[in-house]
Amino acid sequence: LAAMSQILGFKDAIKASGKVLAIRGKVLPVTEENIKLKAICEDGREILGESNIGGTLGAIRRLELVPGDCKALPEVLAAIASAEAIVVGPGSLYTSLLPNLLVGGVAEAIAASKAVKMYV
Repeated sequence: LAAMSQILGFKDAIKASGKVLAIRGKVLPVTEENIKLKAICEDGREILGESNIGGTLGAIRRLELVPGDCKALPEVLAAIASAEAIVVGPGSLYTSLLPNLLVGGVAEAIAASKAVKMYV
């Protein structure tokens, strides 16, 4: 995926990878913006970067995206709106799952959806 991203761009690399792997369904990046994940810990420390957060000792009080004003791709919001079921997971809660909900419009679209919602 990394090599294809350099050639095609991230969004098209995901689409091409799906064809190569013959996946059923559709995989969409939530945003194409270059963002970083930041954790604010209970003790006040701020940790920047997904890989740095994973090894953090102590409780995480809050997660933020940097920059904080990133927006979801329109096709992501459309897919959420038309979904019959929305499945979140599996993955690391703090570094894989919650960050997607921080992207502008995603949490609101899921909350507004009449789809069955599942967390695995």
